[in-house]
Amino acid sequence: MKVEREGQPIELAMTLAAGSLRDLGWLGWEIAAAATFTFVLALIIGARRPRDPAARIGAWLMATTAMTMVFSSIGWASFWRHLPAVLALLFGSAAISTSSFGAISITFAIFFPRMLIHKRLLWGLIWLPEAIAASVETRGLLEVVYRPKQRVENHCTCGWLG
Repeated sequence: MKVEREGQPIELAMTLAAGSLRDLGWLGWEIAAAATFTFVLALIIGARRPRDPAARIGAWLMATTAMTMVFSSIGWASFWRHLPAVLALLFGSAAISTSSFGAISITFAIFFPRMLIHKRLLWGLIWLPEAIAASVETRGLLEVVYRPKQRVENHCTCGWLG
């Protein structure tokens, strides 16, 4: 790893241990259990009320919350990178959803308990900035997963993505 300290470039060696489920600590298991429970509950709600828009959006919000828990855990990018293509595609859809967490939350608040906004222009004003921000964040997530060396070499200083 190359770092700059007091204006001088320094090269450091770093050895990372291979991770596995056996290495997961108590907090990691709690997060995994909470994410799994939340995701399964979201699927049940979505399946039980498929024609109810508030239930569908609520289920989407819950599933997104579950995936946000997964993306906040250590090693998620390596896990995603080694998934079969079909599962990686599903994981990618979840990544896009987590990037839109704000707009999904606002949408749920507008729909529940009753729909407050009916005009398409207002929906566009809510979702357009979020869609732009989500596309940038999703690109960052994909770079972390599929181009991790380039991400480090580009000296990313963008918080949890780097």
